[in-house]
Amino acid sequence: MLNKREFLLIALIILVNLMSYFLVVPYVQNLENRHFNAGKTISKIYYVLSGVIFLFGLFKYKSERDLKTLLILVLFIVAFIYWGIKISNLYCLKCLILG
Repeated sequence: MLNKREFLLIALIILVNLMSYFLVVPYVQNLENRHFNAGKTISKIYYVLSGVIFLFGLFKYKSERDLKTLLILVLFIVAFIYWGIKISNLYCLKCLILG
């Protein structure tokens, strides 16, 4: 059974994915359409966050041996890496279509 902390972490994963899909990706696409090339920088922020969560998860697992929390944090890492790859592969739509 999930305790309150694990339930909140899962809700936070869902919230991060929704915010990335509905807010961050359209914003970065708009910046890419204006040739600001912010996708690489924002994807690096996602990668750094996944690294920080990885280190926090290892520390938490080493100190408490809590496997469920570690698996939830691994889901965070996978989500941040997925969105980092998705954001870093955005290009200007006009340039992409016209070549």
